[in-house]
Amino acid sequence: MGTNGLGTSDNARTVEILDRRIAAHRSVLQLSDGGQIEVRRFFPAGKGDRLRISNTGIDVFLRHDGCWLPLEPAWRWSATLPLGVEKINLTFKEIETPEEMAQFESLRRFHYRGGGGAGRTVPILASGDLWDLPSVLGFIEVSSSMIANTARKKFFSTPYREPNGLHWQEWDTATSKRYSSAISRISRFVIHPEIRGLGIAKHFMEAAREYSRDRWHYGGMRPRFLEITADMLKYYKFVDQAFAFMGETEGNEHRVAKDMTYLVKKAKNLEDGMPQGGGGIMTLQRGYASQLMRYLEKNERPLPEVVASLRNDPSMLDQDAWESLHRLNRRPKPSYVSGLSESAAEYVDRRRRSHVPQSYLRQNDDAKVLRAERCLDRCKC
Repeated sequence: MGTNGLGTSDNARTVEILDRRIAAHRSVLQLSDGGQIEVRRFFPAGKGDRLRISNTGIDVFLRHDGCWLPLEPAWRWSATLPLGVEKINLTFKEIETPEEMAQFESLRRFHYRGGGGAGRTVPILASGDLWDLPSVLGFIEVSSSMIANTARKKFFSTPYREPNGLHWQEWDTATSKRYSSAISRISRFVIHPEIRGLGIAKHFMEAAREYSRDRWHYGGMRPRFLEITADMLKYYKFVDQAFAFMGETEGNEHRVAKDMTYLVKKAKNLEDGMPQGGGGIMTLQRGYASQLMRYLEKNERPLPEVVASLRNDPSMLDQDAWESLHRLNRRPKPSYVSGLSESAAEYVDRRRRSHVPQSYLRQNDDAKVLRAERCLDRCKC
């Protein structure tokens, strides 16, 4: 951290962040008193946050919780992974050095084609102490949550109350806008191919929980819940037992044609442009619509034909079309949640026992049918 903006322990000063800019593997914060400080690249604070700065570190004020949260030194957490007669001592930490930034970018680009997501994001790197392991074993990203999640809406549909006053009767639109900051999200998760299958995933999950408890904040609020939504959870349940299955997200298969037609028409109107606002989902939608417009102009295909191909038979699309358009059609994804506080953990456990998602019932019905068909096959003579 740069010293040009720090005070002493006796004259700690309180300032507001006016702006934040990226400089290589660091971030520079422009402060309300005219000064600036240099911090690590993914320092968990941004424009509008109120800081208390001294020579011992930096704290951020959480206006909804009425407390100061320390953001220095850079966060780290340790765990041990048994490996036969050996053991690997694991370290999970925030990115601090140019070397760590380069290793993270290399692993991220190998697994993800896009850039960073919307909102605040902090990647946590994992390393081990055995000489023949990769220098970075993987990373897990903690991010701000999406306002809209249909699985969460159903799971959080019963009353919740904390001793300090945070509460809701039902998870409606107003509650979602007010308390979505009380949820942190695992947005990306990568394990190095060389160490997959060794049981390290549970330590990444615990690291994300520990970081969320220790350092995460958004909108002036500490997180009470940690959630993850991922396609991969359909095939491999890498979350641990602290996570409860909320159900599947809605996806957009039923409205993709309507959404894209609306946004494309709006974008072609030079006076209005695309509608703004709406949070992370609308940001994605606008990006998809821009991508779709470029494809339509390049290939001279009508919008209804392209959308119909995506919905009904994606195999009919050529490679160029698939690369350009497959993200437009978002399919339902499994969504899980874990409680971070005592009240939240009790709520998740209670809802886990009483809430049965429709997608879970469908999966069980499909499994019963499959078992019956296999039984009939075995009984044939």
